[in-house]
Amino acid sequence: EGRARLFIRRDPRFGRGVHNSAELEALVRVHGFQVVSPEALPIAEQVRLFAGADTVVSAWGSGLALAPLLGGARRAIELLPLSVTDPWFSRQAAVHRLRYAPIAHHSYS
Repeated sequence: EGRARLFIRRDPRFGRGVHNSAELEALVRVHGFQVVSPEALPIAEQVRLFAGADTVVSAWGSGLALAPLLGGARRAIELLPLSVTDPWFSRQAAVHRLRYAPIAHHSYS
């Protein structure tokens, strides 16, 4: 059995929601991703999920806060608003040796 794939859902009530999120969630599920709403989980469960994942996809912002737990050659994919010109997470990914892929994506805010 392979390691988990996570898609971190961004609730639009908290800002920076992902455009067409329902369609995107359906697509990632087809590819074996578990859709996670972090605000609905205790931090210990969030840590467990990240530590067991090899790929995490998240909207720009705090969704990747636990990504250093991925360690090594695991992937972090960040959906960046079109207005972002400096993906700050690239520095964190370099320090933790993550394979980081920022992708420009429409957001609600």
